[in-house]
Amino acid sequence: MRSSGSGLPAPVRRSYDVLGRARRLVSARLALRAGVAAALTAVGAVALGDYQQQVVVTALIYGIAAISLTVLMGWVGRPSLMTAGSLLAGGYCTVFVAGRMAVPFPATLVVVTLVGAVFGLAASLPARRLSGLYLLLSTLAVFYLVVDLGNIVQSRQAVLGGYFVDPPQLFGYALTDGSAWFLVVALLTFGVYEYFTYIRRTRHGRAWIAIRDHEAAASVTGVRVGSSVALAFALTTAVQFLAGALLAYHLSTVSYTAYTLQMSFNFIVMIVLGGLGRPLGAVAGAAVVTLVPTFMNSLFGGAATTDSWMSRNLGSVESIVFALIGTAVLLRARRTRPRRTRKDTAAAPSPQAPTGTPAKASPTGTPEEVSRTELVGVSASYAAGETALDDVTLTVAAGATTAVVGRNGAGKSSLLHALAGYPEQSGGRVVSGQVRLRHDGEETDLRPLSISERSDLGVALIPAEDKVFAELTVREHLREAIAAGTARARRTGAEAPAMATLLESFPALGDKLDRRAGLLSGGERQQLALAAAVARLPHLLLIDEPTLGLSPAAIAMLEPVLGRIRSQVPGGIVLAEQNPSLAMRLADTLVLLENGRPVRSGEPSDELLEFIENRFLGLDELVAAATVPQPDGPRAQGVTQ
Repeated sequence: MRSSGSGLPAPVRRSYDVLGRARRLVSARLALRAGVAAALTAVGAVALGDYQQQVVVTALIYGIAAISLTVLMGWVGRPSLMTAGSLLAGGYCTVFVAGRMAVPFPATLVVVTLVGAVFGLAASLPARRLSGLYLLLSTLAVFYLVVDLGNIVQSRQAVLGGYFVDPPQLFGYALTDGSAWFLVVALLTFGVYEYFTYIRRTRHGRAWIAIRDHEAAASVTGVRVGSSVALAFALTTAVQFLAGALLAYHLSTVSYTAYTLQMSFNFIVMIVLGGLGRPLGAVAGAAVVTLVPTFMNSLFGGAATTDSWMSRNLGSVESIVFALIGTAVLLRARRTRPRRTRKDTAAAPSPQAPTGTPAKASPTGTPEEVSRTELVGVSASYAAGETALDDVTLTVAAGATTAVVGRNGAGKSSLLHALAGYPEQSGGRVVSGQVRLRHDGEETDLRPLSISERSDLGVALIPAEDKVFAELTVREHLREAIAAGTARARRTGAEAPAMATLLESFPALGDKLDRRAGLLSGGERQQLALAAAVARLPHLLLIDEPTLGLSPAAIAMLEPVLGRIRSQVPGGIVLAEQNPSLAMRLADTLVLLENGRPVRSGEPSDELLEFIENRFLGLDELVAAATVPQPDGPRAQGVTQ
């Protein structure tokens, strides 16, 4: 008997009902897709002739590999040219497992897929350090490694024509006719598509999208970039090995001569045709790339035209056609890409300005001697040698807000990164001094720790730009943050965050849960970044330029939010802000930074604000210049005339 949850408290019962409806909805959608796929498969098995079925089977096998590549390149942002090499390696594994070890067909697919996962983990090692063109070259090296090893082995064993694979048997039935292969491969294609669709909705999928959008920001938010990329390579390469096994069975032969670099480029054309990052589009792109040569062969490759120029150069013509199609798709995608602006120009009614300065909550949490953060004599620089910080000493009291103000280039962001960690690609580093985090009586030296390790300790940074991941929805942002906060709550004994509580604190997000973050206004993106940071239960929260590029109306809505979150960050908040008046209203301590050095600090006061504003406007320099005595004499008088 299924429990209805009627004996549970009302909030839990409502959550139970919502989860139940969500499960039923997902099950219904999955059943609908499975029914449609089964109907199309049945129609194809009956309506298509044997030759057409063979072509469609080849397209579906390529579609399986293309799905994995579009996940790796479109979701994780990691380019790859080793797809053909993975297919070849999967084929060689099939020859060994099915031929030499006589493993049955289903078990062979499982074993080859597992070997592919291990191969993918090994291939992911360069991805932990490399990206872009360098990573692309490393995957090209993997491709050539597999092909050259195949060449050597086949040559030594005198198997120049390739290895033969016996037809597979499933439940005692030999899969020799096109209809049987069509049904099996269509089922596997549907399974791979559904698997990656499911992964996209999990934490792993959200982490991949975050890494693709902004790797440094993903690392700051607690995403294990190295582990996530390794998982992506393992899963996608495993699927490519599976496709290689199916292709070996389907063609009944495996040889390195059939797996060329052109094949790897063709897979990139497939995913570009279908829309990068779209698994179903990858299958459609695979169908187009598979059918174009078939059509051109039937049109130009017949016996009557074997001596024609077109027949002799058919391969080159196919490559040109693929290149033109891919270029057209890329140009169309560029034209239709929505424009985004950093300015908060949403045409929304202006909220009423707050009637007064938001009340500052008194610092709460552990006493300062038990919990505090310190920078002592910290100096930092970047790769080119420029100085970012020069002998900075700063103490952040528990439960208090410290605002760091200064002109652009004064070192505010560098100071925050000294606490949160410098992204590897920035080249920044602390060259001297101490960075200490004291919490619950234990003191930790942050300098040798990575960004992820500092995040585990509760240090959270909201950067000035790229603070959200454009392709993730608001709901996905909050779910990922809540999951991280729940894990931290189990370690620290704190209260786990809840979606309803977050939406009460950040009401602007309530009706936008299913909207992509890239479509939010500037103020809404800032609130989403704050909500995600608070959901992670940070001990120390670092906020870089929260009002950058926002309209006055958005700043008026954001200010009380910044005031409210103070009580939710026990270790304190460090706020880098270019607006001294706003910083004074929010902070317990103001620090003026110039050229990487603290010039003055203290509690907010009119006198301190006047001093800071004079430095901002350069009035001190003007006054000093006006008080310099002028030299006497006719020349001096001539100058002043």
